[in-house]
Amino acid sequence: MRTSVNGLLEHSLKTLGFDTSALQALRDDGYLLWQGKDKQASLLVPSADGDALFAICTLSRVDPEHDGRLLALALHLNLSPAHTMSACIALDVEQNTLCLRYTHDLGGNGADTLLLALENAQALAEQIKQVIENFRHDQGRR
Repeated sequence: MRTSVNGLLEHSLKTLGFDTSALQALRDDGYLLWQGKDKQASLLVPSADGDALFAICTLSRVDPEHDGRLLALALHLNLSPAHTMSACIALDVEQNTLCLRYTHDLGGNGADTLLLALENAQALAEQIKQVIENFRHDQGRR
């Protein structure tokens, strides 16, 4: 899969510390892994036009046969007004994981605020992970 990398996207990724070899990997593979605070990894995927960047953080593995209530909780969190920062909770059916997907617009001063936005998305992911752990504990499942 070939991904085009425009100047805005390239500038944004360089502010995160990615070098030319990482940009080439993005062109070849269509994604990058970014290590945030506490060695948390986020999958970074550019939009088709390169004007936005999607950051995906894994929240929890799920068992669709037994985690119906957890999936309902995830839907509830999606609908909660507290989580409206261009983020949503998604189910990765191939990996059976819940993920936080954050969309960051690189236009305007978006390129300059990318680092802070990614750190905030990872912090939100950690909060949601804690909610999931507490929910599982309350339900008697880990």
